[in-house]
Amino acid sequence: MEVKGAALVSTNDFIKKKFGDDGYKKWLTELPENIAKMYSGPIWLSKWYPLKESLIEPSQVMCDMFYKSDVKGAWEAGRHSADFSLKGIYRIFVKMGSPQFIAQRASVILPLFYKPSKMSAEMLGNTTCSIKIHEFSDICDIIENRIGGWIEMALELSGGKSRGVEITKSLTSGHEYTEFIVNFE
Repeated sequence: MEVKGAALVSTNDFIKKKFGDDGYKKWLTELPENIAKMYSGPIWLSKWYPLKESLIEPSQVMCDMFYKSDVKGAWEAGRHSADFSLKGIYRIFVKMGSPQFIAQRASVILPLFYKPSKMSAEMLGNTTCSIKIHEFSDICDIIENRIGGWIEMALELSGGKSRGVEITKSLTSGHEYTEFIVNFE
């Protein structure tokens, strides 16, 4: 399983902005040496990196250090990632769409960051959408929460107001798929 470098760059940016230079340096010292070296050097936005070593493990360290091991940190990092990418290289998705457009396209956008993965989206009404992850071999609660936060911020950037993104089923918990129920205005 691989992740696009843009997710790593946004993680770096998130930790620096949220916890300052001292927090960032402390986080780097807690990472395995090879991962700390990778995060300290150039990370290429379009390059693919191994998911577990380059995103899951560093995100877990972040959650352990700054969030008392709560995956809320992954949710916040996901929100920052959407803000980072959808105002940058993928801003065309936000400019073109309404919240409904973004909700339906999340299943197309997210596999641009994670491969191989397979997702689908289905509108359940004018203001509710189901986004499902069907294939994602290294999924864990860190990634599910990161994606949930990403979806929430993507809706806000498209001009909608999120009334909640809820993980109702989880591959991590043994379900057939991970499902996000997305409610928006």
